[in-house]
Amino acid sequence: MTLKDNNTVNILRPEIQGYKKCVSKTDLHHSFPRIFDKFVVKYGEMRIIPTENTASYVYPGKCYGEPGYFQVNMNTNDGEVYHRFFWKASQRSRIYVGHGENNILFCNKTA
Repeated sequence: MTLKDNNTVNILRPEIQGYKKCVSKTDLHHSFPRIFDKFVVKYGEMRIIPTENTASYVYPGKCYGEPGYFQVNMNTNDGEVYHRFFWKASQRSRIYVGHGENNILFCNKTA
């Protein structure tokens, strides 16, 4: 994200530069495959929180059979992911539109 001369924001979809140490939770809703993160950042709905140096990306999908949303939060200064998680659809008050049934991510439990 860069600030132009007239104070408008030029938003780019950044590459993930790394992961903060705190991104090591191993419960089912934090440990989905990291390969999903790049997809969520590239195609997800984006929300910028300038006061917190945060870009938050959300994309619909299913994790272990539960419908919901994958979310990746990145620091806009260094491009590092500091939080990633899966929200069950029942935990979200907002319904995300614009993604058809064929355009969702799936995370299935492996043996």
